[in-house]
Parts: sequence; C-alpha cells; structure tokens
Amino acid sequence: MYRLVIIFLFLFAACQKGSIDDISQKPHQDNPLFGYWVLADNGYSGKQMHFVKKDEFDENKFGYRFYNEDSVVIRLKIACGDPPKFDNIPGHYHISDDSILNINYFYGRENSYNKIIKYLSGDSLVLINY
Repeated sequence: MYRLVIIFLFLFAACQKGSIDDISQKPHQDNPLFGYWVLADNGYSGKQMHFVKKDEFDENKFGYRFYNEDSVVIRLKIACGDPPKFDNIPGHYHISDDSILNINYFYGRENSYNKIIKYLSGDSLVLINY
C-alpha cells in the first residue's frame, strides 16, 4: 500500500511539472513582445500609444495579444455605447528590421496598418503611428 501511495505521488508530481512547463508559456520568456498588451490609462499622447503588459485583456480597453512569430489578436472597439463593445479579432503581424510593426486583420474587410515600436521592455510597449 505504501509503495502505491509513493507511485501515485510521483506520477502526480510529474503531471504537475508538465503543466508548469506548458509550451504555450515558453515564448513569453523568449520574446518580450509576446503576451497581452493593454492600452494604459491616459495611454494616448499625440501619435504615441503606451501599453502595459497584463495577464489577459481588460474588458473595455483596446489591446493586442502577440503570440507565435506572426499571430496577433486585436482587442478592438466594435460598437459605441456605455460601456463600449469590444471584441477579439485575429490577425497577423510582421516586424521589419527598422522596428516597423505591420498589423493585418479582417473585420468586414481587410485592414492593415503600421506602427513604429519606440520602446519595448518586459512590462511596457510604446507604439507610434506611422
């Protein structure tokens, strides 16, 4: 009986370790852009937008979730109101050598725009309209 308990605990611990090392979390360690970026309070300043890194999207704020090497989800305002209506729109992105971020997505029609990455750290992202 004692051996059975030890074997069960060993298997349980092995399963727990696998969930901690989930492969979907590894890119966040390798690429500082990966993750959820939510527009900061007072995040607009002229042509500049300041985002903060979060664990998930805020319900009523614009944002991005970058993952893989070309996939993005845009948290986009789709209707005005109180509060406004937001939805998650899948898309793709590409970063050129000169820090220009190109984002493409489909919402009623093909949409594409460019931003300049002015600053990127572990918890802060600043984009400038291009």
